[in-house]
Amino acid sequence: MAMKRFLTIIFVLFSSVLWALNCTQCGKKIRGNYIISEGNNFCSEECFHATLPQCSYCQEPCVNGYVTFCNQIFCSEHCMYQVYYCDFCKQGSMKLLNTEYFDGKTIMICQDCSQNNHKCYFCTMPTNHKKLSKNFYICHRCEKTSVTNPQKISNIFKKVRSDLAKLYKFEPNHHIDLIPISADKMQEMTRDLYISESNLTQMGLMSCQYFSKMQNGRKKLVIKNCKIYFVEKMPEILLYETLAHELTHDYLRHNVGEIANLTNEEGFCELVASLYNDYRGKSFLNKRKEFNSDPVYGGGYRKMKQLFSQYKNLKSILPHLK
Repeated sequence: MAMKRFLTIIFVLFSSVLWALNCTQCGKKIRGNYIISEGNNFCSEECFHATLPQCSYCQEPCVNGYVTFCNQIFCSEHCMYQVYYCDFCKQGSMKLLNTEYFDGKTIMICQDCSQNNHKCYFCTMPTNHKKLSKNFYICHRCEKTSVTNPQKISNIFKKVRSDLAKLYKFEPNHHIDLIPISADKMQEMTRDLYISESNLTQMGLMSCQYFSKMQNGRKKLVIKNCKIYFVEKMPEILLYETLAHELTHDYLRHNVGEIANLTNEEGFCELVASLYNDYRGKSFLNKRKEFNSDPVYGGGYRKMKQLFSQYKNLKSILPHLK
């Protein structure tokens, strides 16, 4: 933000002036009182004001200086605060953080709200709206689109499985239990799987039992009791993405086996989820993946995306996962 003020001097001239002055703005000869500013002469306030910047909010000339913020000009901080204010506390501020919801909507948050409020489990925006579980909150915006009806959840799951089978030949028929759990339970179940400095909030978890046996002289991986856990009350748009991610874990377990490199596996699952977002016309969701600083989820995604751009298909990437 920058503040600029004008140095303006008003002179009173009498009719006995010995020289003629012309108005810098309108070009007419000046008679009587006139205004001089920064070496320019103006016959009236109207001509002087015509040369001044105009306030982006009140549309009045910035007579007493102006404030610049986000490439806009305002005649005062009061006017600036009518345009730039925190979307949570509604107070004007010069210290605003420009951020986005996962659906691409841009909002502004002041530093106080960013630091002092609880964060929504799903979108990570500040909120004090409602508790999602014992230790986590959900904002009004995420709650509004959350999916709680069991039949609707089942239909979404079937839709995602069907789509992935059609798009990428994922096996669509073996039984998978779909289990909603609390956010606290999800964090408890995933706590020992990966410790991240990014403080990730896990959305889903795929689990199964598997063992190897010899069949016709070859080792075969036997998999049973496949389950996908997901956080209850999840916004619908995230549920599609989460199920695509977890179904990719299931696909990898059945087609590749156990993968020791967690970055490769999570990165591949994030890649498939991003391709499914593209398929559904929800590419804006992938922006979070592009800028995710987490080395496993963000770093793995960018690595797999680069391989996909090289090979152009998912199956060619599979040998690179182990």
